[in-house]
Amino acid sequence: MNNVVDVLQEARDTMHYVFVMGNGGSAAIADHFACDLMKVAGIMAISLNGNMAVFSAYANDCGYKNVFVEQLKVLSKPGDVIVGISGSGNSPNIIKAIKWANENYMTTIGITGGGKLETIANYPVVVFGLTLQEVEDSFSEICHTLSDRIR
Repeated sequence: MNNVVDVLQEARDTMHYVFVMGNGGSAAIADHFACDLMKVAGIMAISLNGNMAVFSAYANDCGYKNVFVEQLKVLSKPGDVIVGISGSGNSPNIIKAIKWANENYMTTIGITGGGKLETIANYPVVVFGLTLQEVEDSFSEICHTLSDRIR
C-alpha cells in the first residue's frame, strides 16, 4: 500500500490526473474515491463512471466494453494514473482500459478481489477470501486509508 500512496502523491506533485473507474457497487466506490482524492488529498481526480451522459453515450455508440477506454483516449496523457476497482477483477471494460493505459505510459492501480486485474495492474491491491459485500466494504476502507495517508 505504501507504493500506491507514493504513486498518488507523485501524481499530485507532478499535476497528473488520477482517473478512477468501477461497475455497480465499485462505481459508487470509484465516485467516492475520486471525491476524496480531490477534496482530502488535493489530487486532480475524475471518476470515469461519474458522468452518466458521457458513459451512456459511449455504451450506446461503442459498446459497454469500451466505456472507460474511450474516455481515457480523450482525457488522459502519459504519466496519469488509472485506478480500476473490481470485485471480480474480470470486468471486461476495466481490463480493456487498464491494458490500454499500460500500453500508453500510464501507471495503473487495481483495487480488486483478484482476477485478471490483479495480474495486469502495475500496483495491485488485492482483498481475498471474502464475500463480494465484504470485499466492497474493504475497498471503501482502502480508499479512505489511501486518501488519509496522502493528506
